[in-house]
This record gives sequence, structure tokens and C-alpha cells, in this order.
Amino acid sequence: MKPIRPKFPPLIYKLYRGLRAESQNAFEDYCKGQGGNVACKPGCVECCHALFGLFPLEALIVHEAFRSLRGAIRKEVKERACQGLSRIRYLGRLDKRFDRSISKELERLKIRCPFLSDSGLCVIYGQRPITCVVYGMPTLINGKRQQCPRAVTNPDNGGPIFDLDSLYRRLYSLSLRLVQSLGLSDPKKASLLISMPMVVLDPGAPLSSEEGEDMG
Repeated sequence: MKPIRPKFPPLIYKLYRGLRAESQNAFEDYCKGQGGNVACKPGCVECCHALFGLFPLEALIVHEAFRSLRGAIRKEVKERACQGLSRIRYLGRLDKRFDRSISKELERLKIRCPFLSDSGLCVIYGQRPITCVVYGMPTLINGKRQQCPRAVTNPDNGGPIFDLDSLYRRLYSLSLRLVQSLGLSDPKKASLLISMPMVVLDPGAPLSSEEGEDMG
């Protein structure tokens, strides 16, 4: 799949592509340093059921990847997105009714990514989010080292750590430039995290909403 070029300032898109290439290179270098120790391969879908959101810039780019899909594949992705969004909103309603102990349990529940096909493959693999690109190598999140336990056969084999905190700051910075270029008055829109189901269905909705919609 060729890189998608959404209709917003070329410089912002160019900077995003550079950030994505940098992340891809970091993962490939990690794999080379680990030899055959990295277990990530097609069909392993552990990371495809995590509930996470994208900053507005990347959400719009991934949405264009969805729009490039055709026929039954596009229809199936949209159906899974509708199902996923319904579940997210249901969990959100439960979260408001119960205490924080229940909320923490809800956070551990998994929701299938709309782009994950029934055959266990990503239908936009070449345009998947950067978080997906680096998943499998050790990452730094909120100052703590994390790694998928299934990603390597020898987790104590060392190797570089990818700084996700830094990545998120850079994605936010690019999203802020996008929000400003679109003439939106509220800079807080750049910090919104848009869930994968909403990325498929309408990533612009949280940006146009007066109050915004985080993860919805």
C-alpha cells in the first residue's frame, strides 16, 4: 500500500513520515540486534486487541488508509469499527456508574482493532500507526520499561529501548500544528486521543465537537 497523502499542509505530513520512518528503523535495528530472538510475526495478534488512541494527525492519516480500502474488506472494517465503538461507549457508561476499582478492571479488557482481519492480518499493515510499528521492542512509557511478554524468546537479552513518551510528545506537537493550520481555536484539540473505531468512522468528529471527545 502506497503512503496516504491527506489534504493538509505537506510539511506536517513530511515530518510525520520522517517520524514513522525513524520508528520503523528503530524496530528493524532492534530485530537485527536480537537475531532470531524476536517472536513477532504475521498471525500474532496480541497487540491488535489493545485499547489505545491516536493523536489527531495520525488519526486522519490512518483514516485515509481506511478510505483507500475497497469492497468487502472496507465493509468488514467498518462493521468491526461500529461494534468496537459500541463496546467502548458501553464501558464508558459503566465506568461512570462504578468506583475506580471497577474502572481499573475495565481498562484491562481488550477490544479488537477494526483493521484486524479474520485471518489474523492487518489490512493496512503498511500504514498502521507508529505505536503498532514499534510494538514488540522494549519501550519507555511514563518513565517505565515495558515489553510484550510474547515478543521475544529471551526477554533478558538486552537491546535498545524505544522512548514512547518522546514519540507521543512529537506526535502531539505535529497535531498542534495541524490544529492551528485548520484554524481551530482550541489548542487542547491537539491532545485528544481518538480510538481506532472512531478513526475508521469519523476521526474529525472529536475535533469539530465543542467539548471534544477523548478516545470516543
